[in-house]
Amino acid sequence: MKIAVIGDIHGEINCLEYALIDVNKKHADIIFSTGDLVDTQENAKEIISICKENKIISVKGNHDEMTSKGDKCDKESRIYLANLPLSFNFSLFDYNIQIIHGSLNKNTEYMFEDSKLTLDYLNNADKNSILICGHTHIPYIKEKNSAFVMNPGSVSRPKLPETKPSYIFIEITAENFRYETIIL
Repeated sequence: MKIAVIGDIHGEINCLEYALIDVNKKHADIIFSTGDLVDTQENAKEIISICKENKIISVKGNHDEMTSKGDKCDKESRIYLANLPLSFNFSLFDYNIQIIHGSLNKNTEYMFEDSKLTLDYLNNADKNSILICGHTHIPYIKEKNSAFVMNPGSVSRPKLPETKPSYIFIEITAENFRYETIIL
């Protein structure tokens, strides 16, 4: 199965569409988002429409949560954002995959590559556990003892001057596990 994981779109329609062109060229079977589809009310309805059209499965980011509680975008968008899960878990072959926005504790907490949260997760995770988080806008893949923490970065707003818009592409079969950060 080919999996694309995007994140931190922040209402940037052109950036999402550009990322989806690349994802579709790679023939992803499924697309996940680590949340922050929107950045307050700006383009919420359009972003949600694109996500639905492309069957993107998303978790709730902190901006999605704030927007769902406001009154500056349409009611349907607020309901959609409010109903996004904080976590999405699934198993594929021998891998247990969990997708979140911030950390396992809350969607406003950062899991940087070398943070205590990331290292603690890797030190305690079972083999073939994959935790995919967003929120930092900084792409990374960290592995220890066949457990992984991955961050796709942001398709719209990279945080560091040396980073570019990015996402993660994963391919899992019964015999193979391959992953890479895709720079757009």
